[in-house]
Amino acid sequence: HSLDKSTCAQVSKDFIKQKRMKTNATSSSFLDSFPINIKEINYAIGTPAGFSGGDYVGELHDDGSKHGKGKFVYENGDIYDGDWEKNLKHGRGSYVLQNGDRYDGEFVHGLRQGKGTYTYASGAVFVGDFYANKMHGRGVFTFVSGVKYIGDFQNGTMHGEGSLFSSNGSFCRGTWHNGDIITQVLIDNDRKAERQSLTIINQ
Repeated sequence: HSLDKSTCAQVSKDFIKQKRMKTNATSSSFLDSFPINIKEINYAIGTPAGFSGGDYVGELHDDGSKHGKGKFVYENGDIYDGDWEKNLKHGRGSYVLQNGDRYDGEFVHGLRQGKGTYTYASGAVFVGDFYANKMHGRGVFTFVSGVKYIGDFQNGTMHGEGSLFSSNGSFCRGTWHNGDIITQVLIDNDRKAERQSLTIINQ
């Protein structure tokens, strides 16, 4: 399947629509059987004070707070395993949500911040920069269909310069604003462009 201008625009609309609905859905408007689960990554994962809210196994500070390496199993089934600083997730770790989503990467004062990978239970994956629990900076979002968006994110959505690649190598390069594509150029079967885009992201 190839991309065209209408499908490039539609994936942006689907992205925004799903963020607002915050639910799982399947859309046939972008490629064939395009499955999407593009809810906003905005799950509150601040560590509760002390040891309330779950069970902790790991290192402690002299004052009794969670500090160093440790694992916390929350009462709702979520699990965090990684670095702690004074009862806050801080450093590197993994956070597995009870719904099947998973984040692996950096935390700062209890928030997903820095480099990380967020894997949805649906199979969609984001790899890139996070700030204050949201996709923010540069990254790669791979949809369940195999379509990839490579480029800029802001406040949890596509914003700035980026490219959308189909599985056969065709792609559109353009500018996004709050998840909507506002300018685009279509190019067919250019794997070199995808490799170049990934190289820029990984720098």
